[in-house]
Amino acid sequence: MHTLRISGLYETDEEIKQRERVLDRLKVILDEYALHEAPDDADASSKKLQLRTFGSFRLGVHSPEADIDTLCLAPRHCSRTSFFQKVPILLETTASVTELHVISDAFVPVIKMKMDGIPVDLLFVSLNLDSVPESLEVLDDEFLRDLDEPSVRSLNGVRVTERILQLVPDPDAFRTTLIAVKHWAKLRGIYSNVLGFLGGVNWAILVARICQLYPHALPSTLLAKFFRVYHLWAWPNPILLDVVNQQHPLGFPTWNPKINPRDRLHVMPIITPAYPAFNSSYNVLQSTLRIIKAEFGRAASRALEVHLFRSPVLLGTNSISDMVRLCFTRFNHFLRIQITGASADDFCRWFGWVESRLRQFFLRLEGMPELRIHPFARFYDFKEESSGAYVSWCFIALSFHFPKPSPTSTTSTTQHKVDLTGAIRDFACYVDQWEERSEGMDLHVDHVRQEDIPQWVKDSSDGALHRHKRVRSKLDTAASAVAGSSEPKRKKSAAKGHPAANGQTHPKRIKAAVRKVS
Repeated sequence: MHTLRISGLYETDEEIKQRERVLDRLKVILDEYALHEAPDDADASSKKLQLRTFGSFRLGVHSPEADIDTLCLAPRHCSRTSFFQKVPILLETTASVTELHVISDAFVPVIKMKMDGIPVDLLFVSLNLDSVPESLEVLDDEFLRDLDEPSVRSLNGVRVTERILQLVPDPDAFRTTLIAVKHWAKLRGIYSNVLGFLGGVNWAILVARICQLYPHALPSTLLAKFFRVYHLWAWPNPILLDVVNQQHPLGFPTWNPKINPRDRLHVMPIITPAYPAFNSSYNVLQSTLRIIKAEFGRAASRALEVHLFRSPVLLGTNSISDMVRLCFTRFNHFLRIQITGASADDFCRWFGWVESRLRQFFLRLEGMPELRIHPFARFYDFKEESSGAYVSWCFIALSFHFPKPSPTSTTSTTQHKVDLTGAIRDFACYVDQWEERSEGMDLHVDHVRQEDIPQWVKDSSDGALHRHKRVRSKLDTAASAVAGSSEPKRKKSAAKGHPAANGQTHPKRIKAAVRKVS
């Protein structure tokens, strides 16, 4: 606990009160909306709605810079259309609200904003009820009846969070262990759902399962067991907190690899505990699973040292810098993905689109038998001095595995080549299909060697995680806006892909920070 506190993973009492004030202020705004939507002859209960929290804030494991995930539960006379049209108008007139973005056509429709500087995500569900009682039990499956799929997805976050809290035997031990695990995952560069690693709900379910297996253990023991169990876990055997109901009368699709061929392709199934159950980690790839398993193994060995030899604590300061420094010293070859926007707004929208498509690029690369990839779940952002463009870099480490030469071979050395041009060109063409792409939105993919990577990038990997808190900005909004999009709408323009530019000069650094991805 002391190690977690000195790492800045807990809020102060004043910061906690500030979040509570934000929620109170948001509830007042939503009540004003509900009042105007209710029929004139409606009783008082029909003119109110509920505001629920979920995710890391509801679990009690949020970091000081984390957002607040919220869900508005409204009666049937409040429609999704009216909510996403009228609530933003009320929010725009609120002085404490900034960076307001309405994403009504996302996979999970959301309003994103900052209120008093705190990031807030606001979802909406119109329940098939005349009024929303204070005692509403969101885990009652009957509330799903007659809801459309966007509503079920919007309600899912609250239901999964509440079910996790129900299923863990000791909530306090669960919270402490989860905070430590999330901290470790971010430092090791494996905390990113969109890039094929694991995100918040994945880590929560993994920790909850360990708490079920060892219901009376202290957090220090749970942490060691966490690494040991998942180091030895036989993937793709699923992680389940509860039995998956495959015969539910409501008939929503649930995760079932026996009948669904797509579910059988999942390499690291981590199943949500609330109906309808689904695989929360469907983004994980073979390459990222290999990386995650290796990190479990390293941490399990470290935990054993702590136990046997009473060496420094697993998450101690000395081990943190060593862990992060290895990111750029273990490999000689990298692909550098450079995302550029002429203005801040263009950059944010373009970044979100490209980021949500990177997983497809990783899939293509890992399909090459002689290539092994190691994506880094971090972005390096800066502003180019000469042009004023906004730039973000992402790196993929490369290692090569060629067949050994035949003993009868007459040549002393064998020249091996790996052609990445096709994969890069296809990826560039794929993201170029976005119809909202405009002049100044560029994508470059370059091969660079370790010595070509600027020192500030390496320095950012070695300690910047302590100095820089993550800045939640419009970048996250843009990523969420396109993460649930279907196939891109085609647009005729030239794709920009550069498979090899070792001699290219790097943009001069004006400002930079490590941005860890959710």
